[in-house]
Amino acid sequence: MSAIHEAVKANDIGAIGRLLDNGVSIEEKEHGFTPLMNAVSEASDATLSFLIARGAQVEIKNHGMTPLILAAMHGYDGAAKLLMKAGADPNVCDSKGLSPLMHAAKHGGSFVVQALIAGGADVGLKDNKDRTALDIASDGGNAGTAFILMRAGAEISETALFAKKDVLKIGWLRNDASLIGAAELCDTMRLADLLADPLADRNVRDKSGRDLLSIASVWGCLETVELLIDLGFDVNARSTHSRSVLFLAAQAGQREVVRLLLSRGADPLARSAQEMAPLTRVAVDHRIPVLTELLQFAQQNGIALDIDAAEAAAKRDGQREALRTLRSFRRQPDWTAPASKLLQLWRRARRQRSGDG
Repeated sequence: MSAIHEAVKANDIGAIGRLLDNGVSIEEKEHGFTPLMNAVSEASDATLSFLIARGAQVEIKNHGMTPLILAAMHGYDGAAKLLMKAGADPNVCDSKGLSPLMHAAKHGGSFVVQALIAGGADVGLKDNKDRTALDIASDGGNAGTAFILMRAGAEISETALFAKKDVLKIGWLRNDASLIGAAELCDTMRLADLLADPLADRNVRDKSGRDLLSIASVWGCLETVELLIDLGFDVNARSTHSRSVLFLAAQAGQREVVRLLLSRGADPLARSAQEMAPLTRVAVDHRIPVLTELLQFAQQNGIALDIDAAEAAAKRDGQREALRTLRSFRRQPDWTAPASKLLQLWRRARRQRSGDG
């Protein structure tokens, strides 16, 4: 790997600047990729901004792939906005006729889809197979993306769907996709209207097996979560791999949602199919604010969380801050130890008393 591409990979802006000042080309290619294209792939908005400021081309192609298409594929809305601001055309397609919006629709990137539409992406463009972005989103079961596209004016190509004998897909787009999309986008009013329909399927799930409450919780839609709970959705419902609503919200780092779910009866001890509790999950994922929230709730309510398991997982994965947080909590005088730990302490104390006797 050349020096400039190594610097981009390391997000070392100082080194990139020195190399450019010494005459290295800003368009030097590595396997067909320029430094700017690699900056997009590395999800480094700072490096990307620097390269754009130094004059890097934003419309350059590698086998028909533009930097904006790369950003769309990866779901990097920040990079997409920077590239469009610098002049990247959101309607330039690759060799298969796929636009950045179509790539984003294929991969289910809701935020980058919104960014592309705001930047002027044409929702009606068709690829070499005569498919629109909405067709691609529906084929992939990406409900949130489909909902955004329909809200932006994309039309359901019923003729094409009927030709494929895909009548059920039309119903999915009009009903289930709208419910899931509204939950993903925190569109509480729209979701309330949809659920008011007696024919609405309250049990609809996305392609990951998550119900509406789980979807809204993962996306941090606090108001939507509150609405769904008030409408009777189960705060302890399970999705694929037996992950609870609380587990998913905690994993996503949604502290406010976690707090709301706990206050409304979510079980902080509910384990996934892999026997992992929410506390262990957030310790491994370095979700320190959520970790603190769970520990504080347990302390206030006398709940015995398995801190031993969380500590072991954090230590194994090298999560030092999580480990410090857990150990600090354990040292507090009113910490509630798990029953197994209490039993160990009691047995140790009894042996000591026997020895003293």
